[in-house]
Amino acid sequence: MLGLVAHPADWQLLPAERRPGPASMPILRSGLQCQPWDLDIRACPADGPSDHSCDHSRDVHLRCKRKAWAGLRFTASNDLSTVTHLNLDTGGLLDYFRMYFSPGVQVDYNKHLFQNVRVSNCLSHGFVVLHNELYRDNRLSNCQLTGNLGNGVLIRSPLIGLTACNMSNNQGSGFEYNPGFTEQEAYEFRSSFPPVRKTMLTSLTASSPQVIGIQSSDTDYLVTNPSASAVSGVYRVQLNAGQSEQRLILTVVDFNPDPAWERVTIYDVAAASVNENSPKWRIPEDLVLFPAVSSGAAVTVEYRVKGPVTDKLALIVQSSDMRGMPEANYRDYYPPTKLLLSNCQMIGNAKGISITHYNDGTDDQLSRVYIRRRFETIEMTGLTIADNRQYGLHVPSVSPYQNDLFAPSYAEVVEGSSRIARIEYRITNCQFTGNGQAVFSQHNHVQYANNLWNYTIEQCEFSRNTRGGFDIDFPFVSKKFDWRYEEDIMHYVTYRNNKFAANQNTRMVIRGYNADINILNSEFTDNRCQRQSLIGLLGMEKRVSLSGNTITNNVNCTALVDFDIVSQTEFSPPVPASVTRNVIRGNACPPSSDPDGVLDSSTPTCAAVSVQGIQDVLVQRNIISNGYQTELIAGVQSSSLINSFNCTENYWGSVDIEVIRSRIFDYDSWNNFAVADFSRYLTTESLDSPVSSAVIPPRTIDFNRPFGGRIARDTRLQWRRTPYLVNRDITVMPGATLSIDAGVELQFYPNVGMLVLGRIDAMGSYNSPIKMRPVVKAAAAAAGRKRRKRRDTTTSSTAEYFAKYTEPESSKGGVKVSLERNGIRWWLAELLTKDFCSFITPRRPDGTLSATTSSPKRSAASSAASSASRPST
Repeated sequence: MLGLVAHPADWQLLPAERRPGPASMPILRSGLQCQPWDLDIRACPADGPSDHSCDHSRDVHLRCKRKAWAGLRFTASNDLSTVTHLNLDTGGLLDYFRMYFSPGVQVDYNKHLFQNVRVSNCLSHGFVVLHNELYRDNRLSNCQLTGNLGNGVLIRSPLIGLTACNMSNNQGSGFEYNPGFTEQEAYEFRSSFPPVRKTMLTSLTASSPQVIGIQSSDTDYLVTNPSASAVSGVYRVQLNAGQSEQRLILTVVDFNPDPAWERVTIYDVAAASVNENSPKWRIPEDLVLFPAVSSGAAVTVEYRVKGPVTDKLALIVQSSDMRGMPEANYRDYYPPTKLLLSNCQMIGNAKGISITHYNDGTDDQLSRVYIRRRFETIEMTGLTIADNRQYGLHVPSVSPYQNDLFAPSYAEVVEGSSRIARIEYRITNCQFTGNGQAVFSQHNHVQYANNLWNYTIEQCEFSRNTRGGFDIDFPFVSKKFDWRYEEDIMHYVTYRNNKFAANQNTRMVIRGYNADINILNSEFTDNRCQRQSLIGLLGMEKRVSLSGNTITNNVNCTALVDFDIVSQTEFSPPVPASVTRNVIRGNACPPSSDPDGVLDSSTPTCAAVSVQGIQDVLVQRNIISNGYQTELIAGVQSSSLINSFNCTENYWGSVDIEVIRSRIFDYDSWNNFAVADFSRYLTTESLDSPVSSAVIPPRTIDFNRPFGGRIARDTRLQWRRTPYLVNRDITVMPGATLSIDAGVELQFYPNVGMLVLGRIDAMGSYNSPIKMRPVVKAAAAAAGRKRRKRRDTTTSSTAEYFAKYTEPESSKGGVKVSLERNGIRWWLAELLTKDFCSFITPRRPDGTLSATTSSPKRSAASSAASSASRPST
């Protein structure tokens, strides 16, 4: 008909792109019933022109591609080629009958030179490289890969550099590195080996190992032929370098993932010297150690088979003069594996750069082969990554449990653990602008990994990204298995001299396993958060240095620097973390969700620095001046009764001690937090300011205003007509007594309660019970109007729990308040309650209040009847 092809990856039109045909245009066919094997719509069963009853409002819309040619492919048998000033357009249709599409240019074994090549408008990827030859300057320079339906460039092996290339407006990624091979791709690559350079291992015998010489200019291939019947035997071949000073380099390109069936062992000695103690590499156990370099001029390859022989084994063998290498012991030498991107542009793609890493040599179905390297470096310099719809840089880390709903068990982790690989990213002088999310590194599941990560990001700009900023997820890497023990099992991030500005719905977050993190001398300005923290350090405790940064004019952030550490590292001393010499000022909280804006919130809506969890953090020599109600949350928790938090030598926007104290949320706000030490504060808004010598007096309590905090001496709450308002935890310290007169009413703000470490004397009566209840909003509003103007606070509903559970290690008496219950429970308290005490819970859904009273004078029946209604006892 028209000679067009519907591409399975790009045939649907968006509703806005659909246009019904003119009413005058005839309807040729309707009611089509095409099957998956049909190739021509003219051959599908359908109604004829006179059979239909529909109009053009029910037209079916398809996006079709113009006819294309297959493209250009370089197989492994090709000699060195030079390709310059080539324009390749509208390729990629390999077989329309099977709907099989191919890249515009595919290089199976790259040892060629490509310069000034333009590949555009292909129906698949633009440029694909499967393997790169070791010790050769493999490079694409000044190339244009644009407008392709797949990726602009797809690389399945490192050891290549791209310089001054433009990879833009592709439907996939501008650049993708994915070292995973399907069975079909591996088979096609093996099939392209030149026959004269192939050695069939199954044609050899164990009694007389064949000796093959590998010259420096040669590339040989070791493969196997499939057999229809089961075979049981051992086959050996000795490989000799052309000269004694040369060394052999072996690269694995395919293998059988099941070692119980077929196993390959490479001994680093000649065949006559092979014994069980000989140094060796095993496949697949030592796959990450390839390419392997021999320590001498000979190696022995042993192939054991028990069952039908497959054709999945493929080794590339080369010889190279290693005398220039500084390592004396070549056994410990590992060839560098680097992927270099320099001065390239990735603009207007679905993803700018996508780099996939694997944690094992195969998937859980044993159907795909993943190539891992012991040391792998990805270097990016001078890149422009802009206006990509999804991600600027996407780094998925894939494990065999990627698609499992549940995390692997410990037994699965032990069984599946292979050798550790180290992956290093060096990103320098790059621009990430206008993307969906700038950088996203994900791992699933985080409980299992065999890779260690090291990110070094310097002199980069992250700006105008709309759906996220910088998100890295570090997985757990076990070091319990002695057979793979290595020093320094830790992830690393160095983020230095960067600019993070004008991003929307953004966040810089590093979460997951233990890591060494340095965020230094960078700018975070004019960003808009999505009611989250701007800089978040989450998960397991981390060694952190956050220093010399400028954090200004950011809005809608719940915290500018947020530590939320929930677990500790194993077998490790205390992990240091510090926030020093930063300028944090002029930022704005999220809009308040409290319509009146007068209630104190027991949980701050935002803070400049929030430290919560179990890791202690040093906050020192910073300028913290944002006008927030809370500038610092000292939420470090420990097993000790009172834990100190060091936040000395900071400037808090004021030199008034009471103003500074009011801006710190610590033990006097929630008594499971630490006591903040803010003494020796800076006296001017300068990092080099002198410190104050003023003595910090104890906090005083004004019962005529909402109060809370530590009660360190005997205190009495006298009866009065108005209730006492409690906006912070009341903590009765050891040795102190809190006396409460009959008829006193205490109203608690949301999420606060009372902890008695000393003594409480609650003297109620039957007619004048002591009442403790959630705050009444009208009373709090009146108190708020007297005290201050509207604040950026969020007030929870009075139906929220108003007390939290705290149980110190050694308390002889007190009030134990539970998060799980609406009420207060007396716990081992020294109570002198002679009459009555009433605890009033929040309102029921019908608006009524439930109350529980008790009296020693009441009958047992009455007490039992009332106990059914009490919220907690």
